[in-house]
Amino acid sequence: MRKLTEAEELLIRGLKAFGVRKGAAMEIALRMETEEQQYKMMDYMVDHREATGEELLDEARRISEEDRKST
Repeated sequence: MRKLTEAEELLIRGLKAFGVRKGAAMEIALRMETEEQQYKMMDYMVDHREATGEELLDEARRISEEDRKST
């Protein structure tokens, strides 16, 4: 098992702070494949401090789809 990067650790801590369900947090973490995606997600969380777990999951899906379309 590989060690988490600093960005992955920060994202996971942020998701816990938001009270995101474990399953949703796992999906978000898995969708954010690159460090750039992880920081985009964290930026969204900073700008949307009242976001629900479902809203965060929707944003993670949007970020991952957006990056797939651009490659």
